[in-house]
Amino acid sequence: MLVLTFTFTILVQFHYAKISPVASDALTLGTVMYLIVFLGSFILMVAQLRVRLAEIDNLKERNKKFQKSFLQVTSQRKSVKIPYEEINYIESLSDYIKICSSTNQPISSKTKISQIEKELPESFLRIHRSFIINTEKISSFDYHAVEIDQTSLNIGRTYKKDVLQKLKSL
Repeated sequence: MLVLTFTFTILVQFHYAKISPVASDALTLGTVMYLIVFLGSFILMVAQLRVRLAEIDNLKERNKKFQKSFLQVTSQRKSVKIPYEEINYIESLSDYIKICSSTNQPISSKTKISQIEKELPESFLRIHRSFIINTEKISSFDYHAVEIDQTSLNIGRTYKKDVLQKLKSL
C-alpha cells in the first residue's frame, strides 16, 4: 500500500521538462521503491518478533509451574513439600493459610492466599476470597457451592460467574 501511494504521488507530480536526467531514470525509481518496501517489511518483522518473544516468555513462565509438582510452604519453622495431587483445597485464615489434603492433616502456614494462588498450576481455581480448590478433587458442584471430599465450600459472589463457567467446561 505504501509503495502504491508513493508511486502514485511521484507519477502525479512527474513532469519530464522539470526533472534532471538522473531522477527520471526508472532504475532509480525502482530502487527507491524496493528500499521502501524492504524497510517496511523489516519493521513489520521486528514487531512480530517482539510479540512472539513475549509469548515465548509467558509460556516459559507457565511451564515453570508445571515442572514443579509440589507446593513448598513453611509450616512450624519447617519447609514442607506437598504434592499438588494431594491438595484438596486451600483456606485463607487472614494472614495464614490452611492446606487441606487427602492424606495428611491440615497444614498451616503464614502466607497470604493471593501469594499462593500465583504459584499454583491451572488445575487450581479460586472460588472465594477464602478458598482455592483443586478442580481434580471436585465430587459435585451447584450454583452456590462446591463439594470436595464431603466438605462443602461456598462460591463467592465476585467469583461466581468465572467459577461456574470454568467448572462447566471441565
